[in-house]
Amino acid sequence: MSYGAAMVGVATAKSPCGPYTYKGSWQPLGAQSRDEGLFQDANQTAYLLYASDNNQNFKITQLDANYYNVTTNVAVIDGATLEAPGIVKRNSVYWLFASHTSGWAPNPNKYFSASAISGTWSLSAQADLAPENTNTYFSQNAYDFPLGTNAIYMGDRWREDVLGSSQYIWYPISWASGVPKIVYADVWSVNLAAGTYTVATGTSYEAEKGARSGGATITSNSVFSGGEAVGYLGNGGSVTISNVQGNGAGQWVSLYYANGDSSFRNTTVSVNGGAAVVVQQPNTGGGFVLLSVPVKLTLVNGLNSITIGAGQTNYAGDLDRIIVYTQG
Repeated sequence: MSYGAAMVGVATAKSPCGPYTYKGSWQPLGAQSRDEGLFQDANQTAYLLYASDNNQNFKITQLDANYYNVTTNVAVIDGATLEAPGIVKRNSVYWLFASHTSGWAPNPNKYFSASAISGTWSLSAQADLAPENTNTYFSQNAYDFPLGTNAIYMGDRWREDVLGSSQYIWYPISWASGVPKIVYADVWSVNLAAGTYTVATGTSYEAEKGARSGGATITSNSVFSGGEAVGYLGNGGSVTISNVQGNGAGQWVSLYYANGDSSFRNTTVSVNGGAAVVVQQPNTGGGFVLLSVPVKLTLVNGLNSITIGAGQTNYAGDLDRIIVYTQG
């Protein structure tokens, strides 16, 4: 079955892990259905959320009592070009999260709100879930999980050239400002029983204070945490950050970088001269837009040196800093 089928399928099981029994596939109410999501309200009524009509219109359609089929459209947002939807209900307000359509490439995901599942959902009221220039931290909404008075954003980080290496990206969503915003956190934990999350803290080490070799150079811009970063890493250039405190176990180390290409870069990372690991660096949306990628490294108890960009022929992203977390 191809993308052109534009159908929704139903399969059931007594366990999330299966085995599943296939019920069938069709176009809901005779209209196309792509990139679907589901939402179950507090009264157990459930809804199918989907792009329709050649991805031009977005629809919310009620499911029947056993969730096997649809019954009626409850909302249609004409000309929305939305996909990858999710809904979270908070304090009697429905919050719709979705991306626009841009193929495998990410875009600034949006949020909408309404006092009823039927709307009114207004395109003019849409706003960004994350800073616009980050393209939702290079991700696309997949599902949104309620967490107390907050939520968890569960996004896809697609890699078009190697789809099998695409990853999930999860972040907290907070309403601390009165509207939902992704909390950009490298390392964080969840207490499901309490409905809370905790963002880990770490120690930051500036790349420009490291020892450069080869063609590695300093680049300046106010977006970098210390006003500077190290560029031309890879292809003979590297930087070694010394006196990194370790605890003798596996620790998360996050690399903050900029990659202005239209495709992924990667970089090597080695600890104390040991074997290097390769870390993928999605394009950040500009040479002065930062993203971070965490990698788990084993540091000795005491002082360590971390080398980035050595032994690779391709160029890595420009490195702003690393943050070392004590949590394993």
